[in-house]
Amino acid sequence: MDKKMEIILSMFDIRKLKFKCNYPKCENKPKREILIYEQTVRRGKKNLASLYLCEKHFDKINKLITKLKRDYPAIIIDTKVIKLK
Repeated sequence: MDKKMEIILSMFDIRKLKFKCNYPKCENKPKREILIYEQTVRRGKKNLASLYLCEKHFDKINKLITKLKRDYPAIIIDTKVIKLK
């Protein structure tokens, strides 16, 4: 498994898919979808993961992005946030 994916899985529970917040032990309905991707000059955007978070845990994505950027400084990692209904 890719090391970047291991970092994501260590912080979030993606087994809940989009039906519940992906933060561990949270049962709230997600309010935002966060698309995490890496961008390279040669290949363009490569999706890493889609996370679904409630408003309470939305700020946890900053910790994840900081950790990914620290561990992979040569790769451009960015996010796109989509509000859910």
